[in-house]
Amino acid sequence: MSDVLIVARKEFSDLLNSRLVLIVLAFYMFVLLQTFYQMYTNTITTPKGLILMEPGFDACYLGSLVAVVLGFSAMSEETSGKALNTLMVKPLYRDTIINGKLLGGVAFLSWIFWITVAIYTLAINLIAGSLISPYMALYVERLPFVFLLYLLITMLFFSLSMLMSILFKEQSFALFMGFLVWIVFIFLLHDISIMQNLVVSLNLALGGQYFSMYDPFSPISMIRSMLVVDNYENIGALISMEMPKIVKLAFYCFVSIALAYVAFLRKDVE
Repeated sequence: MSDVLIVARKEFSDLLNSRLVLIVLAFYMFVLLQTFYQMYTNTITTPKGLILMEPGFDACYLGSLVAVVLGFSAMSEETSGKALNTLMVKPLYRDTIINGKLLGGVAFLSWIFWITVAIYTLAINLIAGSLISPYMALYVERLPFVFLLYLLITMLFFSLSMLMSILFKEQSFALFMGFLVWIVFIFLLHDISIMQNLVVSLNLALGGQYFSMYDPFSPISMIRSMLVVDNYENIGALISMEMPKIVKLAFYCFVSIALAYVAFLRKDVE
């Protein structure tokens, strides 16, 4: 366990000192601050529940993009710098290395989330404290739920991006594939017209009406339906109602981590 923590600590430090990661984080914070300003300008007309929870969706959406870069950096810097080969010849098991990298990724993504929450909470209280004060208890109550969704979607793309870096020797192509996977999951599967056409094509190909309605395959679609809602009263009822989507999102995350795990364990050291 101590070896896993050592690898995780090194991973956190490497991500924090990566120029590429810092550039992406700067962009992430700029876009979020812009979102905060838009929320401020709509404070009077926007339902207070959305003022408090829609930024959670934005954090998940932008965080998934940041996770692609983090997953790429977690593996590419090791392979390009030959540090991975050095780790392999030391008395460390492969599962220790991959466990440490995943744990370091979870820690870094969690750090980003809570820094964002702290900045947003401070800003919204300074700007519109009197308007949202009746909703602050519900806001705090929902934070663990938002954090769970954030971790599921960011670790999904973190592990998928790691998988691309493991599978492809050319790291620029691996990064391109990581962004391509993100585009497919976030935009193509989120596009209702594309998915409806796919459903129609599958029905025609299978010779029957096996798919009767459009299902939100995209993880961002599931998160939007759970966070961008006007009903802001009962978090327990919301979780109970949305449990199938939470399970589906957790399944996506589990499969992506498992694929990265297996690919790393089977990777040949050159």
